[in-house]
Amino acid sequence: RPLSLTEHECPVCHTKYTSEKVVLAYRCKLHYAVEQAAVALGWAYAYTHEEKYVPGVKRVLLKLAGDYPSYPDRLDRWGVSGGPMGGRRYVQSLDEAVGAIHLAKAYDLTRNSPAWTDAEHKQVQDFFRATAEPLGKFTQRSNHQTWYNAGLVAIASTLADTNLLERTMAAVVDQLEQNVGRDGLWYEGAMVYHNYALQPLIMTADMTRRLGLDFYKHPKLRAMITGPMHAAYPDGSFPSVNDSDPSNIRMFDWAYKWAGLPLEMPKLTSEVLADAGLVALRTSNACVFVDYGAHGGEHGHPDKLNIMLFALGREWILDPG
Repeated sequence: RPLSLTEHECPVCHTKYTSEKVVLAYRCKLHYAVEQAAVALGWAYAYTHEEKYVPGVKRVLLKLAGDYPSYPDRLDRWGVSGGPMGGRRYVQSLDEAVGAIHLAKAYDLTRNSPAWTDAEHKQVQDFFRATAEPLGKFTQRSNHQTWYNAGLVAIASTLADTNLLERTMAAVVDQLEQNVGRDGLWYEGAMVYHNYALQPLIMTADMTRRLGLDFYKHPKLRAMITGPMHAAYPDGSFPSVNDSDPSNIRMFDWAYKWAGLPLEMPKLTSEVLADAGLVALRTSNACVFVDYGAHGGEHGHPDKLNIMLFALGREWILDPG
């Protein structure tokens, strides 16, 4: 627990910690906190039209805008300075992409307030342009890319930057078409990463729908919502293939609500999910999965031809990973 910005105490043994890593980790948590606070205040202003909520949003955005040029290029978690994974406000630019969505929303919700001056508008907009620059460096086939793209769409929308929006949406569509198979499953083959990639894609669908675009109708986006059911056991749990933790179809409840669909496990027959490399053999009370590929990139595992068995309400044979 923090005693100050530079001193932290273990609540059990009361040892004091002042190392640089502890201080920087706490600073990271504060950056997360101010992003959430700015969005909460932005919504409060949007719903109530009370000006008392705007100064808090301004304080956050103007502070970050003023400090951002002085931040050095960070070392990312692999020790690379200034690389596409390295951030400036955070150690990895992925977090800056997520943060950009929150901060752009907070600004957009309050930008019509008379409390903002022309000079302050320009300062914040310059901050968003500076944030967009390192986000555009990341172009990899990864679940991270969906968050980078969503951050850039949020910034493009906020700045009314048509060129940035068109470039980013072209990348969004290309990524979706490359990374989602005909079975609706994300190529990395792990449901936790499927869910992680789907979140910013649906954010992007909502942001662009407000701009008059119909990305929300893309068939592969819709398939990403219904596809996981075909990779689940009858009770809705997933076999833990590739780099996956135990998980359940219920983690997609939010996506089904967004799509206006009921989250109910259908009665499925045996099928081959060819692009995911899964065979599902189903009877009335049992299900066998065979994982024969594909590898799945960074979060895939090269050990294939594993057999998983679910019967009598539980998993009996699992993927050993």
